[in-house]
Amino acid sequence: MLERQIHTILGNLAVYDLGHGPVTLLWPSLYADHVSLMPIATELARTRRCILIDGPGHGRSAVPERRYTLWDCGRAAEQILDELGVERVDWIGNAWGGHVGVCAAIRSPSRVHTLTVIGSPMNALSPSMRWKTRVVLALLSLGARDLVGKLIAKVMISPASSPVHREYVRSCIRDAPMGGIRQAVSSISLHREDLTPQLPRVTVPTLFVAGGDDTIWPAEAARLQAAEIPGARFETVPGAAHLVPLERPRETVAVISDFLGARTSPASESSGERAGG
Repeated sequence: MLERQIHTILGNLAVYDLGHGPVTLLWPSLYADHVSLMPIATELARTRRCILIDGPGHGRSAVPERRYTLWDCGRAAEQILDELGVERVDWIGNAWGGHVGVCAAIRSPSRVHTLTVIGSPMNALSPSMRWKTRVVLALLSLGARDLVGKLIAKVMISPASSPVHREYVRSCIRDAPMGGIRQAVSSISLHREDLTPQLPRVTVPTLFVAGGDDTIWPAEAARLQAAEIPGARFETVPGAAHLVPLERPRETVAVISDFLGARTSPASESSGERAGG
């Protein structure tokens, strides 16, 4: 797997590249880095080229100098694809990555061949969630990383999942640049716009996936939001909460592969290039 830093409007973002074939772009959740998507990327990379991105302020990506929007993230992803010479991708986004994918699909429908949205509530935060998010920001400002990690891991990971997954979330919050985490929470959680009015503008083939144990984006809410996109498909993965690709990779790959298998692959001229394996 190749790792590189690519300059974007949000600063340098860490990009990871593996496999050969039609290009799949993967963007992870808030509080997580590309590692959360590696369980499905390594399997998909048997027949595809997978490009994974650490979101701003996460993993090895830089901390932007300003607050940013989901649309800014979509533009940054486009710049990464420009740098890599990739014209079309199948987009897979978990939570934050799903939000960015919706924006990218609306902004550049010729570039996003298909869209898979996993655990991504499209509505803005409710008043109660907004209050809880402000508490998280306050705790982060006080340096209470371990406490925040425990709270977030409890919500994002199903009780049916391995304790290793909860420890992974805690380690991401413990090890990431604290300014980057705070800024991301403020930018794309607390101040996230309501994307539900935008959903009918998504014209690419779309799959919504919800974890059966997700309390942040319950399956019924996900199904109703998926219905706002013409022709969108909806699936539930049991035994997972918010980080479905990490918690249930085999089931996630099966659902995604079935969805992608029903679509025409991106043009080979835009997917065959690769700089490592």
